[in-house]
Amino acid sequence: MRLEEDVLIVALSDAGTIRGASRNLYISQPAISQRLKQIEERWGEPLFIRTHKSLIPTPAGEEIIAYSKKRLHDEKQLQDRLSAVTGTVRGTLSLAVSSVIAQYYLPPLLREYTRLYPDVKMDLRTGLSSTMYDERHQVHLAILRGDVEDTDALTELFSEKLFYVSKKRFTNLTIIN
Repeated sequence: MRLEEDVLIVALSDAGTIRGASRNLYISQPAISQRLKQIEERWGEPLFIRTHKSLIPTPAGEEIIAYSKKRLHDEKQLQDRLSAVTGTVRGTLSLAVSSVIAQYYLPPLLREYTRLYPDVKMDLRTGLSSTMYDERHQVHLAILRGDVEDTDALTELFSEKLFYVSKKRFTNLTIIN
């Protein structure tokens, strides 16, 4: 089995739907369905029971999902060991970034990062901060806007000034910090 198939199997398991895996992997739903069908034919067993709302792992699927997760974990550890031996930073950096930050602040940072570390692959997910907040435990780094609940690993990068714009001039406007 190829590592890309492991990534697909784990993504399907984590998302619980073909649509969710499609969104997370940036692969069309028909392509995912076709690849899953090929994997199941090779193993000779269905990996998931498909309902119109979710994918439910079969007993064989649970074994293969665990195997795929272990292979991905082992691959990451090998990449880390190779980086330490060769002094080359490599692997995949996964980011979940709110759309505004991804559009306006991230491009020059990623340009410089990829120049310094050309062997690192990027897994960049962008969207509404609320959506990226939900994905924060599945990535290496999340850069979000707004209030967050778990502040244990929180670092404030900058604060935004908000302005009220009106045609009419207000002289007694209260400013709240």
